[in-house]
Amino acid sequence: VGHDLPVCTLSISRDGKWFASGSEDGTIILWDATAGHVVHQWLAHKTNITLLEFSPLRPRLLSSGGDGSRVWDVGNGRHQLVASHGVDPTQCA
Repeated sequence: VGHDLPVCTLSISRDGKWFASGSEDGTIILWDATAGHVVHQWLAHKTNITLLEFSPLRPRLLSSGGDGSRVWDVGNGRHQLVASHGVDPTQCA
């Protein structure tokens, strides 16, 4: 478990239950902040992750890289929405 290249970005959910790390290798790791263990790890982008942001309203995570943006369901780790040039913020909330 872990990133193969340096971490570029981190994000913590508002409730403090989750944190996510995004790496130059295009991977995201979702952590349970209370227990300190990995919940999900996935290859999210073909390039480095430049942004991670948790939704304030739903268990979702926005990630952006050189190949676009994606919204992920924190519960199952699957992407919900893919955009090549950006994501409508209302889709993440």
